[in-house]
Amino acid sequence: MLARMQYMVESLDELNALLGGAKPDVGRWSGPAALSFQREVEQLSHDLLGLRNQLATLPHFAVVVG
Repeated sequence: MLARMQYMVESLDELNALLGGAKPDVGRWSGPAALSFQREVEQLSHDLLGLRNQLATLPHFAVVVG
């Protein structure tokens, strides 16, 4: 079970890292659409970090995250 928890935390970290490099395709996205895309990516990244932090408050996950 601890290995699964570790995998979940690492997956959240990996997703967040991928989102950090996400940029809109300038051929398809420009102006307000690009800004909207960037805001959505930032919100998703924020949500993933929040989920990771919430997991850290659970007793078994505190060992993995801490």
